[in-house]
Amino acid sequence: ILDEASVLPTSGSRGCTAAVVELRFNTDLEEVTDGTVEVPVYRGEVEFMTRQEWVDELKILVDECSTQEKTVYAREPDPQSAAEAAAAWAKIDQVYGRGTMRLNQGQRTDRVFHRL
Repeated sequence: ILDEASVLPTSGSRGCTAAVVELRFNTDLEEVTDGTVEVPVYRGEVEFMTRQEWVDELKILVDECSTQEKTVYAREPDPQSAAEAAAAWAKIDQVYGRGTMRLNQGQRTDRVFHRL
């Protein structure tokens, strides 16, 4: 994939790899020996979540970004000391836009969840 800038773009303003991506060698290429069969170099598969699956995950993510008193953290979690909370915070910001969690700092967890 080196030298293929458009295969896995990274961007904050357009479609990118801000989701789980698995890369594997296309083993079909190894099986072609005579060159008469055309095998695609790249192949993609996309899995979508149902709305309910996303709602269930979002609840977990918001809870992960909240205190025991059920309010969203007053500061963005540190990836070194609170990796899971930082990952949840980043995922919500990726889906709903940068700064979403910052706008909800200190708010009640249930209100933030329903607002999103």
